[in-house]
Amino acid sequence: MKAHFIGIGAHKAGTTWLHKNLNKHPEIWLPPKKELHYFDRAKKYPSPSHLSCSRNLLQRLVGLKKVDKSYRTELLHSIYFFLKDPSLENLRWYFRYYLGRHDDEWYLSLLDREVELISGEITPAYSMLDESDVADVYNMLPHAKVIFLLRNPIDRAWSAIRYRKKRRRSREDITSMSVEQLADIVNNKSFELRSDYIKTLRIWQDKFSRENLFIGFYDEILADPEKLLLRIFQFLSVESSNQYISADFKKRVNQSPKKDIPQDLEFYLAKKFYPQVKELSSTLGGFADRWLVDIEEILAQPQSKEVSA
Repeated sequence: MKAHFIGIGAHKAGTTWLHKNLNKHPEIWLPPKKELHYFDRAKKYPSPSHLSCSRNLLQRLVGLKKVDKSYRTELLHSIYFFLKDPSLENLRWYFRYYLGRHDDEWYLSLLDREVELISGEITPAYSMLDESDVADVYNMLPHAKVIFLLRNPIDRAWSAIRYRKKRRRSREDITSMSVEQLADIVNNKSFELRSDYIKTLRIWQDKFSRENLFIGFYDEILADPEKLLLRIFQFLSVESSNQYISADFKKRVNQSPKKDIPQDLEFYLAKKFYPQVKELSSTLGGFADRWLVDIEEILAQPQSKEVSA
């Protein structure tokens, strides 16, 4: 059986950087489209999957429903990237992805390669999957290797807020929004699910063995990205050599516009994530220990007002 791997997040924790750098290894193959969103296609998940509705091709192409518009937006986006680097192989893949029937056989065909390469995909929304859907992943890919990159939840939340504004092309300046408005954003269902590292780890560790689950930190991308990539190469059982690491491997991708987090929001998030970070520090150690120290320092500072959400 061919080897597969799945990157499950976290959102805004370096998954686009990881996709870009894994794609340069000659023993690894990834689809031309980074996020397939197959396992999170159910309506119960707040994720941008056009697979969430079993509509026929004509409906997807001309329909007025939100899911149809999402399909067309993704299609145009993929056409743009295909034209930048056209190939017959990618054209066939895109035809299969956008015109195929969405079932398990279709999904596996998206990862199938004639040559013996380890293939995989990275969809950060998979960190939101519940027990039943992770069981489906395991039943389909019992030997898959799973990669989960974690980021300080305060930094991740603030980065996601800024990226959300960038994606929506909002003219509203984040700095003009009240802390209560920003807190409302991080308390919505999508943010809550994507930030619950403890739950994600528990669910995935219940199905996948420890040797098939790689836990890394966004901090490693900043501190020693080469070492992180070599560790992941080794985890995926491909040649772990820096000759497969490109010269621009330190370049971060999809960065959010830089703005300092409001102090009151930082304090609110520190209180919100303190129990989780304390548990992560106890179970994982490493950079999670630093997160705990940082959060405790934030909580020790006086704040100007109490944020309610």
